[in-house]
Amino acid sequence: MEIAEAIFPVLVILTLGIATAVLSRMVKVDPIVGYLFLGLVVSSVNPELLLAGGTVHLLAELGVVFLLFDIGLHFSTARVRREAGDIFGFGPLQVGASTILIGGGVWALGLSPIAALVVGTTLALSSTAIVAGVIADRRQQNCPVALTAIAILIFQDVAAIFLLILTTTLENGSAGPAMLSALIKTVVAIAVALLSARLIVRPLFTILSRHGGEEVFTATALLIALAAGWSAAMVGLSMTLGAFLGGMMVAESPFKASVRSEIGPFRSLLVSFFFLSVGAALDRSVITSSWPVILGMAVGIIALKSAGNILASLAFRWSVPGSIQLGVLMAGGSEFAFVVFGMPGVRATVGDATVAQLIAAVALTLAVTPTLAYIGRKHCWSFADARDAQDADRVGTTGEDQPGDHRRYG
Repeated sequence: MEIAEAIFPVLVILTLGIATAVLSRMVKVDPIVGYLFLGLVVSSVNPELLLAGGTVHLLAELGVVFLLFDIGLHFSTARVRREAGDIFGFGPLQVGASTILIGGGVWALGLSPIAALVVGTTLALSSTAIVAGVIADRRQQNCPVALTAIAILIFQDVAAIFLLILTTTLENGSAGPAMLSALIKTVVAIAVALLSARLIVRPLFTILSRHGGEEVFTATALLIALAAGWSAAMVGLSMTLGAFLGGMMVAESPFKASVRSEIGPFRSLLVSFFFLSVGAALDRSVITSSWPVILGMAVGIIALKSAGNILASLAFRWSVPGSIQLGVLMAGGSEFAFVVFGMPGVRATVGDATVAQLIAAVALTLAVTPTLAYIGRKHCWSFADARDAQDADRVGTTGEDQPGDHRRYG
């Protein structure tokens, strides 16, 4: 009977989640937004459903672990070397420009410097899941804008890990020493992860590919994700950082594509519980009483990020059309913001009411990201057509062609 009572909330949530995912795709809204809305509705109608037995909360925590594990799967040293220019050149410039604009804005509005830094950096990140989904849906994987966007997202994933380290030290009164200690532990953990990838993970998956069944392969991937998270927690780091390092270990092997394919259903299911729990945590009274502020925040995030992204693109000598397309594509918030803003130290530093407004604003930016990408691409081409006409007139007048930028269009 106790088992049945523990399973019942999961059955209800799964049923509602399936319906939400289908309806979201029918109305062309990302399922992430649907799950956030579902969490808000369920917590309003029957909050005990999410609290019963703690099962949903546990699944939500595992969702964060597998979200970071999947991010780590994108971070192989071979890919970093191949795309080093965009990852370590364009990426820091984009994050830095957006952080300065957003962080400076919220600091001017009254947040403390450390709170402004955390908010600015968090909002400078973009959604890997949604941006990559938009690119895939429009079959733009090989265009310059898409390739650069993915490279920037890889850097943002790395920046998110260091942001996670920073935010875990906010609860400590002496943040400086705690930050230094966390950085040292992280460097050691990364070194151990890379060494383990070469000496343990790669040989292990080689053996499993020859002698293990499909279920053993999947179970091993799940074991690595959970064991890496647990190991990190045991040495004072976060489970999410450990999960990222676990994904990075697998990314160093030739089997990362197979692992991603095998754990994909588990990751999607568990992450949906995470987004549902975020929606349930939204403060309804704050949303209803301060929706104009939330709307203003969402518009501000999109405007400032677009400006920062476009400035970074122009600094890398991109054309204006390409800069507009890339800037607007990356203008939304990130699902990682829900992880950061949900941390007790961040809530204490930024303020519960402000965090509730920011979470709602980020959810709104995620909802409109596909539309923003469409608008950016449409206006990019309109601008490009006008510029082509000017170039044609110039060629007709001078008889000389003008040099073009290979990244002019996406």
